[in-house]
Amino acid sequence: MMGYHFLVFSLSTVALALQLRWNIIAFIDNYDYPGGPLLFLKHNIRNPMNLGVTALYLCINWLSDSILLFRFYRVFSSHRFAGVVSVAIVLVQIALGSYWMPDLAALSMNLWIDAPTAPAIAYLTISLSLNVTITFLISVRLLLFDRDMRGIATDPRRPYRAIVKRIAKIVAPYTAVAVFGVVACGVSSPMQNALLPLLGQLQVSSPFGTAHQLTISPC
Repeated sequence: MMGYHFLVFSLSTVALALQLRWNIIAFIDNYDYPGGPLLFLKHNIRNPMNLGVTALYLCINWLSDSILLFRFYRVFSSHRFAGVVSVAIVLVQIALGSYWMPDLAALSMNLWIDAPTAPAIAYLTISLSLNVTITFLISVRLLLFDRDMRGIATDPRRPYRAIVKRIAKIVAPYTAVAVFGVVACGVSSPMQNALLPLLGQLQVSSPFGTAHQLTISPC
């Protein structure tokens, strides 16, 4: 697990560094580009560095959701159906993310250039929905454990219910930022410039925080 955390942390660091470097190239190195830096961005949406930043964030998203889906599989007693659902979700995310990568790379530029946003918004909505749904199913499963243990456990602290409360606190910021971020992108609000980088980091902390709570749970 430590190696998994180190891998995601390393990818996040590289993604932030590449994003900073790409911004320097666009707005400083090419400030005198014919038409300005914004036209430079429009003409270079498929630049390897720009696509590389998007690819890194997609990989981080897939890795983070994978650890959450693994815990989903374990909480449901390693049931075959839960395993099939988990693998299918990861494969669908990889397929959609890879197919829509150029649109996702252009998402942060749609305030200044004419860039399509529908595929990128669709991907963000799907990712948010899956994350919230899987977390909700995990919470329901833990509450069922809590109900089953009520009649036989002597510990009054109700650990499963406490874990669900902590999971809710972890997921709430991610859900709020994701919803506002999708809406901001949909209406081309300047708020997306503040929300998208934050969402990129919360998409890591939310699944990992939930998975950590399940790691220390008694189930």
